[in-house]
Amino acid sequence: MIGAALRLGLRFLLAGAVVAAVIALEDASRGIRQSLGHAGWSAVAALCAWQVIPISLCSLAWWRLQVGHRRSLRLFLIGRWIRDAVDTLVAIVPFSGEFAVAGLFSRFGIATRRSAALMVADLTCEVGSQIVFSMAGIFLWVMLAPSGPVLRWSLIGTAVGLPAIGGFVLAQRLGLTRLIDWLSARLSPAGWRRSSIGGAIHRRLGIIYSRRSHVVCGLLLHLAAWTASAGEAYLALLFLDRPLAPIAVVAMESVIFAIRSATFLVPAGLGFQEGGYVLVGGLLGLPPEVALSLSLLKRGRELSLGLPALLLWQAAQFPAMQRLLYPVMAAKTEGKRSGKRSTWSMTE
Repeated sequence: MIGAALRLGLRFLLAGAVVAAVIALEDASRGIRQSLGHAGWSAVAALCAWQVIPISLCSLAWWRLQVGHRRSLRLFLIGRWIRDAVDTLVAIVPFSGEFAVAGLFSRFGIATRRSAALMVADLTCEVGSQIVFSMAGIFLWVMLAPSGPVLRWSLIGTAVGLPAIGGFVLAQRLGLTRLIDWLSARLSPAGWRRSSIGGAIHRRLGIIYSRRSHVVCGLLLHLAAWTASAGEAYLALLFLDRPLAPIAVVAMESVIFAIRSATFLVPAGLGFQEGGYVLVGGLLGLPPEVALSLSLLKRGRELSLGLPALLLWQAAQFPAMQRLLYPVMAAKTEGKRSGKRSTWSMTE
């Protein structure tokens, strides 16, 4: 009898909690709908146009790291666009975008070992610049909220991140790239000269890192890209009619970017980004519905730019699209497949 009464009481409590949650969500969703309705589709279009800036800066940093014969910047712009789209929308395993772009580059005649070395070097520059951007964000949080919880967690994150980036660089020195070499040799098609693949990524990385001016340029370009990405939030808040000072926006975005990087195993950081905006935005005076609207606007931009990139990624498998995207390398690829003489080789 007592057990039945307890079960009945728990059911009533559960039903009450569900009703309370629905009412709270309804109130929140009403505010979110009002904010998004005020911003409109023009805000998403503006964010898409703004995103061209960080994509171009990241592509230029990637392109700048090349050694020897330089491929067209256009190919790296397309590759970065697709890489971001895959990482954001269809990331099933970590670094899905990097694997997708490696396959795309191979279709345009860039050898696997060359694209892998460029990818590892570019990731190193990108992560290193994010650490610098996060440290700048900590300095801004010291000014805005010297005793807040966000500052403590930012310090903890940076304390973990600095050894992590150092370990990543050290691992490349100690043999991580040799493991990539071994995998490349085992996974490469039978027609490739495997003896020329083994050890090649490690050697190429050494050459890339020896050109320190190019590496520093890559770091600075990625740092500029992180800063430009923070400008997207500033622009979105203008459309939401809730502007923040640029310093506050940079401080907020430094935390959000760190959350997205720390939760890379979760596709697109779903849930974590929204929670981060509510928490961090609340400390800066943003109401929860405005913080969620900001996150949803950025999600809308990701879909608007990402879906065409995914379609382009699939269409790039066809020779006609390859000729349209990158006619020079497409012609060389067709010449190789047809057995014609060509100075180009997949083991270049």
